[in-house]
Amino acid sequence: MALFLMIKGDVEMNLRMKQKLMGWIFLVPAVALIICLSLYPAIQALLISFKTGTGVNMHWNGFGNYVRIFEDKVFLQSIKNCNWLFNSSVVPNSLAAKTNALTGSFPSLITAYLSVVRLCSTIS
Repeated sequence: MALFLMIKGDVEMNLRMKQKLMGWIFLVPAVALIICLSLYPAIQALLISFKTGTGVNMHWNGFGNYVRIFEDKVFLQSIKNCNWLFNSSVVPNSLAAKTNALTGSFPSLITAYLSVVRLCSTIS
């Protein structure tokens, strides 16, 4: 109720303008929370990824961390494993689901799996 009294003031506003203003009044805190709780930490994490050290003793390293991790054989193997797992499970299932949605018949999952395995073997 206090918000309506503050909005009204000396200027006479019609109902539609009051509703629009109230919408913005409720939206601004939500947007501020989204920025504070998701966007700010994401930017901070990105900036920290370019630094080396711990705590207060961090100093700028540039792309050194990224160069180091992409030269690591274990990391590259884990990326390949994740890629294989994705291509051998998610892709065939999504192809089968799309085919089912478009045609109304569920294709053989083995057929979809074999086509993706053939595709992956030609890429590797």
